[in-house]
Amino acid sequence: MMEGIKKFTGYYRLLVAGNPSKLELLTLVSGVIFSIAAGVPFPIIGILFGELLDDFNGATCSQGDGTSESYQGDINSKILIIFYLAIAQFVLIYGHLFCWSYGGARLAQRLRESYLSTLMKQEPSFFDNLPPGEVASRLDSDIQTIRSGTAEKVGICLSSFSFFVTAYIVAFIKNWELAAMLISLIPAYLLMSFIGGHYI
Repeated sequence: MMEGIKKFTGYYRLLVAGNPSKLELLTLVSGVIFSIAAGVPFPIIGILFGELLDDFNGATCSQGDGTSESYQGDINSKILIIFYLAIAQFVLIYGHLFCWSYGGARLAQRLRESYLSTLMKQEPSFFDNLPPGEVASRLDSDIQTIRSGTAEKVGICLSSFSFFVTAYIVAFIKNWELAAMLISLIPAYLLMSFIGGHYI
């Protein structure tokens, strides 16, 4: 438990390494908020789309008895809500991708500058023991690795987790018995992926 907390705090310290400015900290916080919010609309759109299909079916089946006009108002309002949710999801996804891309690039730049300033303070004898090109290759490969682990992938991971949690919340609101049964599939999928990953 404590080791997991240390890893998490270590990752947080990596995100704020190199004395970030207030704008960069604001970008980091905005990226987290946008990422979490980007996972919320899609399960709600799925529910609304299912209700929209029910309304289409009801309007088609009741064409002769004059109630299709009442369905038309429901259909129009649901289409409008789905449209607004799709716009909100587009803005949130764009926002979190921009924030994490910008934050990862700025973090890489800060670390690169810090690494170079530390190298400039070393004695010349320090470089005599290093193989040729070691400093440049480490500077490039290590910073690229850090950037790939602190950029868009973090936002995608947060939004996927938010999507997962929101989907289960919506499932428990709509039909809690079925959602409770489906929770048992999570350990089965994890076990299957671990065993399948081992053999692959």
